[in-house]
Amino acid sequence: MPVPPHRGPRCGAEATRQRAAALRPHMTLLVSLRATALALLPALLAAQTEPAPPAAQVPTLEELAKKVDAAHGVAAAATPIQTFAATMLMQQLARAQQQRVDAELEVKFAEWQRPDGGQWNLLRYRVLDAANRIEQGRDRKDYWGLVDGKAVPLSGKEHGKDLADCRRYLALAQQLVKFLAPGKVLTGLRNPGPVTAETLRIGRADPVACFTVAGDLDSFPLRRQAGETAAARVQAYVDSTTGLLVALRVLPLGADGKPGRSGEFLRLLDHAPQRGMQVPMTIVHFDIEDVGPPQPQLKIQLTTLQLGAALKPEDFDRPR
Repeated sequence: MPVPPHRGPRCGAEATRQRAAALRPHMTLLVSLRATALALLPALLAAQTEPAPPAAQVPTLEELAKKVDAAHGVAAAATPIQTFAATMLMQQLARAQQQRVDAELEVKFAEWQRPDGGQWNLLRYRVLDAANRIEQGRDRKDYWGLVDGKAVPLSGKEHGKDLADCRRYLALAQQLVKFLAPGKVLTGLRNPGPVTAETLRIGRADPVACFTVAGDLDSFPLRRQAGETAAARVQAYVDSTTGLLVALRVLPLGADGKPGRSGEFLRLLDHAPQRGMQVPMTIVHFDIEDVGPPQPQLKIQLTTLQLGAALKPEDFDRPR
């Protein structure tokens, strides 16, 4: 029987070297990975043990009022704004509306006091895109409107709808002026609750981290109740990052001083500088019912705005 050739020490050593050479790239990779893991280990441990950044500290009511006034540039107004002239696009959003109705209005507004000291705010507006001339307002006497080109008092059942519309527009104008100095409104709340952090969520819009506070106001101009001014529980939402007033929840108070379950919600958007002040150029109005989420009703877009317009009481007089 043939005997296999003897393989000496040299052959075994050569085979070992060949195997080592083949494994060398893999060993190099393993060493590199081990070094990388060791280098990253402190950072990984720190990421696991480092506490999350603290949430924004909730301010007091006075601090919140200062924050919101600073954000809105209230100090830019040497005197309180009492007049404005604007053009605005109004869009009806109610689901019950059979078709979408858009109207462009030219509006003038002024806060005015009667000789006896009573508050009597003035309004004049004109629909710009109407086939027939539509113009209404409130002068130093009372509400008026054009009928067949002639100014008549808005009294009697035949003018009920026009009167209600005019009063609503006056309420909307008063809301705009009232919240040009939002900090003053916040500090004027009666029986205010604590300031809390809350996320504002409306439909599909991006959520907004807010500071919010609620309290009572002796008078608030209500769009929903034909422009009536009534005592109300008002909850204000302030963007915790920018300090801008971004929403209001308004519930009229009953005879017992408690808020009802229906009211209105205002979303304030598209803040832009006007005379050094930040003013919401878009306002969306919602109705609050006993049940269900707020329902959108009206969208107002200010296309031009002149705060502190030079307006005299005579500018609101009805045409002769």
